[in-house]
Amino acid sequence: KDRRDTVLYRMERIGVISPEEYDYYSQKDIMDGIVPEGDGNEIFKSIEPQHQEYLDQVMRQLQEETGLNIRHTQVKVHTTLDTEKQEYLNKLVYTNEIFDWAGKELEATIAVTSVKDGHVVAIAGGNSNTKEIGHIDGFSYPINGFQQPGSVIKTVIDYAPALHYLDKNMTDKITDKETKYSTGQIVYNYDMRYLGEMPLSQALTGSRNTTALQLMQQVGIDKAYQFANELGLNIPQDEWFESGAIGAMNIPMIDLANAYATIANKGVRNDLTYISKITDMNNISLWSPDEGRRVMGSDKAYQLIDALRQTVQDQEIGFGRWAMVEGYDIAGKTGTNNFDETEELGGSNLAPSVAFAGITPDVSIAIYIQGETRLRGLVYPEEQTLPSKIYNILLPYMSSDKTKFTP
Repeated sequence: KDRRDTVLYRMERIGVISPEEYDYYSQKDIMDGIVPEGDGNEIFKSIEPQHQEYLDQVMRQLQEETGLNIRHTQVKVHTTLDTEKQEYLNKLVYTNEIFDWAGKELEATIAVTSVKDGHVVAIAGGNSNTKEIGHIDGFSYPINGFQQPGSVIKTVIDYAPALHYLDKNMTDKITDKETKYSTGQIVYNYDMRYLGEMPLSQALTGSRNTTALQLMQQVGIDKAYQFANELGLNIPQDEWFESGAIGAMNIPMIDLANAYATIANKGVRNDLTYISKITDMNNISLWSPDEGRRVMGSDKAYQLIDALRQTVQDQEIGFGRWAMVEGYDIAGKTGTNNFDETEELGGSNLAPSVAFAGITPDVSIAIYIQGETRLRGLVYPEEQTLPSKIYNILLPYMSSDKTKFTP
């Protein structure tokens, strides 16, 4: 009791708790709140299996933020889980009820976050054969898996830093021309052509590799990665390479969704959270998420949004058009990875994986599709459009908000 009261006294002196809270807690019996051995696990008996992957992340965050273990502490943890949306996503990824995965030997990884507050709405990854693996030691494909995003990352790591640090605008001109890495190796566009001068917006939506690398080189590799991490990525410094300018990196889909959410939120970054608040048994707040912080100017963020609208609205070229849902204001970017020339499928029109990140003013969704094995290869164009098509199916169930982006 003396030790507890000393801790409470210090908490009151530095303002962590109020004098009234100090009086309240110091009067309580020292055994109040101690959970008998074994009782701490009772809370998990009512958890539906389809929510386990999400619950694993709640437990991890609780431990990281507070040091508490809910199995041995009486607290109320208010999560951001939307059970209906999570169950719909589970059906979409793990069954053939919504989308027919039968015999396709494909895996989907999907993360859905709230733009306004960083709440993780729903997560799922794998397929009907691998879903149980996702619960071993709390592993989760969207959280712990590393997916190669391809061109979908260019918005975050090339264009956003250029607008922020170099004060560029999406109407500024850039030249699609022969461009080399610092090693002297030439970077090629997907169509093996150079299209000359064009606005930054066209270079982004047209997914030109040369212009993406030029922008990273103008900003500087370190600053480009630092800013991408400010937006929501978590790329360690020993993985900061020039090739990341065109998507040659590995990131979890949850981080990609968060970075795009920051852009959708007009440059205000919210840290991802699975917990909306933690209280004691008397509903006194013990923890709540931090407020969002501005990391990018709202005008620059809106320029990116406006450019990315074209990816979805352009009905002539690209895969983004399959994501369009009537009535929603959608901005997004596609990404297609290629086999290396040295691989068995090198030079073919098959792709090892494809991705799509889509945002509305309400939700950010990142989707990644790959074969069960790398050499499964996704067929052009029907399978390489799957992320956009899945987004089209998923968005109306994740959000009913049809408000428009505004400058």
